[in-house]
Amino acid sequence: MQTPSFLKRLWPAAYARSDRDDKEQGNTRQHPQPGDNVGTVTQTVRFYAADYDTIVEWIKMTLNLGTARFTIDVWLGTSLVNKVYQFIKPGTNLAASWPNRDQIDVRMTLRVYDI
Repeated sequence: MQTPSFLKRLWPAAYARSDRDDKEQGNTRQHPQPGDNVGTVTQTVRFYAADYDTIVEWIKMTLNLGTARFTIDVWLGTSLVNKVYQFIKPGTNLAASWPNRDQIDVRMTLRVYDI
């Protein structure tokens, strides 16, 4: 599945990273990077209802249920920073709320590499 077009508008450099091995049984193993400085960032992103279904599908299919690493620009307090990210506990730390019927706020916690 390609990166959703609306996601490219939000995060122009979004793509899955290839620092993993695909195993014979279809499993994927992430390789730790020695010396990585790893931090976390929690943010809330507002999606239109139509985009929400697309992002959920992208997380499931492209990011292997949210376990794969990906590169995006994310606000880290003073500016947008292009870093490698990974969802922390995919599915458990993604919290959605509906401020109105056309928009969905998704609160997520991301692991940030090389911070």
